[in-house]
Amino acid sequence: MEDIITQQKSPLEGHIFFNDPFRTILFNVSYPKEKISELKDIIIKHNLIVKPEHHITLIGYDTGDLIQEKEKSNADVWNTIKLRAESHNWKPILTDTFRLIEQDFPEEEKKGVKIPSHKRRTLIQDISLEEFPEFYQELQKIIDTDILKVPFPHVTIASWSDYEPYMTRGIGLYSRNDVETYTTQIGSIDELRNNAIAK
Repeated sequence: MEDIITQQKSPLEGHIFFNDPFRTILFNVSYPKEKISELKDIIIKHNLIVKPEHHITLIGYDTGDLIQEKEKSNADVWNTIKLRAESHNWKPILTDTFRLIEQDFPEEEKKGVKIPSHKRRTLIQDISLEEFPEFYQELQKIIDTDILKVPFPHVTIASWSDYEPYMTRGIGLYSRNDVETYTTQIGSIDELRNNAIAK
């Protein structure tokens, strides 16, 4: 399903955040409080919690791993990428497409801590971000690869999990295919209220 034509043309205000240890980049945004109020009944209906911060992922963990691998032969690659990211005039625009996403996670162990199998659910809003294709063309040249997955531009508004420590954690979906695979409902706010099912 294509994004519904956006009615809000003003870009979201925000700033770049560099997560240096993981070589990831976020664009932290000020998500409109009035939009959260408008979504309140949907958030309550699905037992969601509004996230304490909102961001758009510019570079996620998969690409961050590739960057760290490339640094073994080119120590300046991360600084080069940061400069390229800062050179872009990021103007994320909210579309009118919202999605409820749900995914089951298997039991795993992270840093010696056992994480039980659990379910996560999020409410996201699709974003229009025209700068993405050019930025990722630049990244591919810097990292010298043509296998980068371009993140699906979105902002996670609210989340839930039946594993309490992850109640406000997103699902971490990256590509459009990943997002569409786990989308359970999609549409405008009114369509989500009417339980529009993902096709």
